Amino acid sequence: WAAMGNGEYFDAADSDTLTESLVLAVSNRYSVQSKDGGPLIRGRVGEALSLAPGDYQLLADHGPLDGTTVTIRSQQLTGVSGGNDTDCRPY
Repeated sequence: WAAMGNGEYFDAADSDTLTESLVLAVSNRYSVQSKDGGPLIRGRVGEALSLAPGDYQLLADHGPLDGTTVTIRSQQLTGVSGGNDTDCRPY
């Protein structure tokens, strides 16, 4: 049911996995798309992803990432920071 509604299912058999599931459930998710708009990968804020060099668009489920363009260069770490809804930029 979760997948049909574009959601996620978190199994919580005990208090430790319930805690982990709650943290995951409320963390912000984002999508990385190729420059032409094709979907590539989804991630969570704070999670590192490995991408080939190129230009990408970031789209957030909630928050300031929508439409942010990021250029990935070979052998270089690239990050995105956003202090508020109007200040989101690659670094």
